[in-house]
Amino acid sequence: STIRSYNQRPDEGYPWVDVGDSSSEAVGKVFIYTKNAQGFYSLQQTITAESLNEISDLESDEVINSGDMFGYDLDVDHNANTLVITSPKADKNLQNQGSAYIFKYETDSTATRYRLKQKIESYGIYPNEYFGQSISITNNADKIVVGANNTGYNLPIRFDQ
Repeated sequence: STIRSYNQRPDEGYPWVDVGDSSSEAVGKVFIYTKNAQGFYSLQQTITAESLNEISDLESDEVINSGDMFGYDLDVDHNANTLVITSPKADKNLQNQGSAYIFKYETDSTATRYRLKQKIESYGIYPNEYFGQSISITNNADKIVVGANNTGYNLPIRFDQ
């Protein structure tokens, strides 16, 4: 969609407001580029809601809706083998609880790409928690830290691999 941020009067809306275009509903996308021997980057993979079933090792009922903000934040480990992508408005039990998706880089005879291996969610039951507002993964992929804006308590949550 089109974002406007210049030549805009202050009373016409906030800067960087999504003013829309002729495309379909907004669904987050993640574009993955790899560098070749000459130092140029080319598109290797695009991860979208539509492509999730093709690259998922989870149950087939996993759905990313247009308003879930898939791709809001992401991080990759030092070796680029583990990619984590958030969707802070994904619905679990209540609205906008959020989730994070863990992808592993795989190379097989047919394709070299990231595959969805795990989905993590908050253990809280708070609407508008926005689990996945921010995310970070350690260099060796041993720990993933997920931020949530509206959680009702401060307890560490550990997700085992």
